[in-house]
Amino acid sequence: MDEYTKKQIERENKKRQHLQSAVDNLTDALNDISFGADEASAMLMSMIIQEHRTIQQELIGTLINIIVRYADTEWYDGRNEASKKVCVEIRGSLENKGLLYDNKIHLPFI
Repeated sequence: MDEYTKKQIERENKKRQHLQSAVDNLTDALNDISFGADEASAMLMSMIIQEHRTIQQELIGTLINIIVRYADTEWYDGRNEASKKVCVEIRGSLENKGLLYDNKIHLPFI
């Protein structure tokens, strides 16, 4: 394997580890019995709006694309079925309004 390919693999692994750490931290916080979804979303929102506006736009686009992808998941049962159904509805609404291209939302990067 050449050096360029090794560096690409390293970068991808670092991205994956960074995102896994973020998911682990968020799911740990949500799993804490003292947190409710409403409180967590309010706290996250107050933190997100403090970030750079371009980062806010990237984050919202990412969250919407997670919702769109989640609508296609087959990995659900009674514990997360309502989430799946809501994601299907949101994706349908975005599709009906012409906001999805290639099954993704594309927000401008400014």
